[in-house]
Amino acid sequence: MKTLAAYIEDLLRFLRERDMNPPSFTEVMVIDSMKGSSVSESYFAELLSRGYRWVNVSYRGIYEGKLIVGIEYPEKTYPGGITTSVNLSGPSNLVVNKGWKLNSHSIRMDL
Repeated sequence: MKTLAAYIEDLLRFLRERDMNPPSFTEVMVIDSMKGSSVSESYFAELLSRGYRWVNVSYRGIYEGKLIVGIEYPEKTYPGGITTSVNLSGPSNLVVNKGWKLNSHSIRMDL
């Protein structure tokens, strides 16, 4: 199974291939967009094994020098051997137009 770090690398490559050229960052913070909590490699692997039809890995923007990546998934699961599709999404146009930066109100975190 592919790791969360590998999907983040794919996401950054996806953006560069489209000449979007995201700014540099000092670290990566991955957030469960449904719960507002941080996401670890093991939690991501668990999400992929729960039976969701898809999981979205989304470039949210840069906050205080950190790349914020959101993880989204549907509410319904289909247990029993379904293969979860992992989708990659770039930032919204609003974020790009603001220099890829997020403000604290753009991030829902209960860390």
